[in-house]
Amino acid sequence: IIVDGKGAVSERRLASHMGSAANPGGTLLPPSMTTVSSSVVAGKRAVVLSRPAAGASKQHANFTLQDLEIPFINALGSSPTFGYHARKTASSLPLWPTANQPVCLCKQPAAPF
Repeated sequence: IIVDGKGAVSERRLASHMGSAANPGGTLLPPSMTTVSSSVVAGKRAVVLSRPAAGASKQHANFTLQDLEIPFINALGSSPTFGYHARKTASSLPLWPTANQPVCLCKQPAAPF
């Protein structure tokens, strides 16, 4: 999922970190996201997106109730348009139950919630 400096959302299936001459930024996918909100406060953009757990195609990611985290690459572009990043890091988004539900802090793989 890529949000450019103007708030436009696109989806890509990434390949190697260098891409290729024919496909430097991975493959552009048909949109499967709905933008719930988009705002800029104090120069920082916040975008809330929604989409079904099942990917729209074989190229889109699928999510299940057994997923305990979603790995992602966080990148800050060198300009407002899609291109090479000025800064980047890899991380993951942990998935926990909603408020007022018990949380099991056990070894992975934990039972699905």
